[in-house]
Amino acid sequence: PESLLYLKSLKYLDLENNLLSGNLVVFQQPMVILNLASNQFTGTLPCFAASVESLTVLNLSNNSIVGGLPACIASFQALTHLNLSRNHLKYRIYSRIVFSEKLVVLDLSNNDLSGPIPSKIAETTEKLGLVFLDLSHNQFSGEIPLKITELKSLQALFLSHNLLSGEIPSRIGNLTYLQVIDLSHNSLSGTIPFSIVGCFQLYALILNNNNLSGIIQPEFDALDILRILDISNNRFSGAIPLTLAGCKSLEIVDFSSNDLSGSLNDAITKWTNLKYLS
Repeated sequence: PESLLYLKSLKYLDLENNLLSGNLVVFQQPMVILNLASNQFTGTLPCFAASVESLTVLNLSNNSIVGGLPACIASFQALTHLNLSRNHLKYRIYSRIVFSEKLVVLDLSNNDLSGPIPSKIAETTEKLGLVFLDLSHNQFSGEIPLKITELKSLQALFLSHNLLSGEIPSRIGNLTYLQVIDLSHNSLSGTIPFSIVGCFQLYALILNNNNLSGIIQPEFDALDILRILDISNNRFSGAIPLTLAGCKSLEIVDFSSNDLSGSLNDAITKWTNLKYLS
């Protein structure tokens, strides 16, 4: 409601999960937290210019916001959480949209965004940078940008259900804090980079429904806390390495619809937490 514009001291507003509708109000006061998720807001995304220096959390997920991502969205220097998922955003992300290193969570999933993923989507330092990046369920095309492997703080990477092609970046192992990677339902080719063993905190590796090929490297047993491994519906070949028995934390394993050979009997005896195998 526009009456909120007259509350000059208003800094924190949480109206999530209501039936509010209409265009988004452009607040004239400097907001710190703005959460209007799960409503029925429409129209395009405003710039909230009065909050450029103050806004830390912007959650507009699960609405009906349309149009493109405005370049001004990257001007919030204090922003740590940005969630615009489950809207109707479209078009490509401008290359000049580079978020501050203070941004920790970026969720643009479940929209109609297209074009290539920007080669540099956020600044990063040794101690600051994105922890959670979700661009899944869009129409992004082209290759996964190599600069994603420079986001050293990244713990979760979701790029599934897009139109991505090319190979998984060879430097993926630089992301030593990575815990979840989901690149499923794309058109990725090539092999799983050997460097992925550097992601030693990985507990979910989800690569199903791509065009990946080659063998499963015996050294993958270095991922000893891996709980979910799904490489189904690809073109992997060769023997399933016996060393996978070293991944003793596995709970979900899916090798189906590949050209793999060999036996899993020895591994299964070591996978004492196994709940699903295909």
